[in-house]
Amino acid sequence: MADGLSGVLVNRVQPTSPTARVMKKGDVLLAFDGVKIANDGTVHFRSRERIFFTALITQKPTGSTARLSVLRDGQLDEFDVPLQPLQTLVPICKYDEVPSFLMYAGLVFVPLSQPYLHEFGEDWIANSPRRLVEKALNGLMQRPEQQIVILSQVLVDDVNTGFQGFQNLQVLRVNGEEVLNLRHLRALLAGCDAPYVRLDLEDDRIIVLDRAAADASTLRIQQRYRVPFLESADLGPGTGTEGHASAAASAAAEGARVSEVEGSGPEVEESEEEEGEEEAEEEAGAERRKPAPVEPAPVVAAAPAGDPGVTRKRRRKQSLEGGGQQAQQQQQAQQLGGGDGVGGGPE
Repeated sequence: MADGLSGVLVNRVQPTSPTARVMKKGDVLLAFDGVKIANDGTVHFRSRERIFFTALITQKPTGSTARLSVLRDGQLDEFDVPLQPLQTLVPICKYDEVPSFLMYAGLVFVPLSQPYLHEFGEDWIANSPRRLVEKALNGLMQRPEQQIVILSQVLVDDVNTGFQGFQNLQVLRVNGEEVLNLRHLRALLAGCDAPYVRLDLEDDRIIVLDRAAADASTLRIQQRYRVPFLESADLGPGTGTEGHASAAASAAAEGARVSEVEGSGPEVEESEEEEGEEEAEEEAGAERRKPAPVEPAPVVAAAPAGDPGVTRKRRRKQSLEGGGQQAQQQQQAQQLGGGDGVGGGPE
């Protein structure tokens, strides 16, 4: 680079961005919209102040054009590049969007996103699987509409025995064909004509399923785990095995719900009658358990203790009883004396 020139080295360019049409790895970006960039990546901001050159990008509205001064192979070039929002491989946020998912044979697939990693806690960068964090922070989209499809979890069933421990693994290929996104994965599974379905995952993990058994198990697993839908609405109408299984599951669930509602009428009426009878019995039992009313005892007026009339009568009665007893004793003594001849009659 000649004297008096400064800038930053381009290490990589996202293939799906408009910049990829005019710039490539190894170029030196000298200026942005005529503002020179220093070797440390800063530009003049205010008096004796500097700021990183990406601040110039944020000041441009979406859809506008920026002029880039580039040094390539010793030659100075200038390019006009339209500015568009960056399409990240792993979405940073998803506002007002229903999460995407797909279930097949108990295997639950979702596209990787930072909100998904946030489920690992506030410190998700430290708690999430390292390989997923690396993709979220540094991954670049190589093709339009590309997604990182991961196997989120496995709903246990006989058809997926041995694979229950597989989770948070990227799905790389299905029967040898590379997976582009979740919609493409659904098409590969629905259009599989081979007797077996092979899924190649990262970390050298492989899942092999019997296709006929997997197709038949999807509805069974959906009913067992009460999963309302086999796939999210953003994937579009279902096709092949997935579409038929989803329609059959929805019809079966709706039929079961209608039967439940129709059969609940008599049971509700019968239960109401039983409750009325039980309430009547409880009221009757409560009436029987009530204590009988106690009649008040008659009040007897007692004479005062110090009444003089009562005292005289009591004394008279006692004296009469005492006199009678004395006379009886004298009579008995006379009878005894006459019988023995001692001091009896007159001389």
